[in-house]
Amino acid sequence: MSELVGAVTSATLGSALERSRSRADDERRRRRAAAKELLDLLDPIVDRLRVLEELRGIAYWRTHALPLFKHIERVEELTPSRWRHLRLSLREALGNGVDGAVALVEHQASDLTVEVEYNRRWSDHALEYIEMVARQVRRWEGKWTERSARAVALPSFNDWLITTGRWVP
Repeated sequence: MSELVGAVTSATLGSALERSRSRADDERRRRRAAAKELLDLLDPIVDRLRVLEELRGIAYWRTHALPLFKHIERVEELTPSRWRHLRLSLREALGNGVDGAVALVEHQASDLTVEVEYNRRWSDHALEYIEMVARQVRRWEGKWTERSARAVALPSFNDWLITTGRWVP
């Protein structure tokens, strides 16, 4: 009788462990897919920020910023809860670094030939912040467990400006 109970208990535990492992594998696949797409959307923004002084057309930002913001909304439940500021932080970084382009493209500006103003200081801040975001997304993507993935820190744009000494309120 005890052998039967042991066998049933073992089978039940094995089944529960397998379901748990399957959920963890699925969560990891979803996290990695979300991170890969996020990185694919961040890369062209970083590239453009590097040459913003020469290439300031607003059409580029409509093509690249809006899909980034929409992707963040779609995958928000996968990101660590402390990252809920990510969309706003990227809007703030780009809004400062690309002087108004984000607001114009989100409000469907009709004149896509407009050029954004260039401010080296704030464009550099935006570039450095977004590069840091990409590094943290790569760390998040590479974590094996959900618990370690949730522990990846990502400061808001304003907190990052303050802690790095780039801005004093």
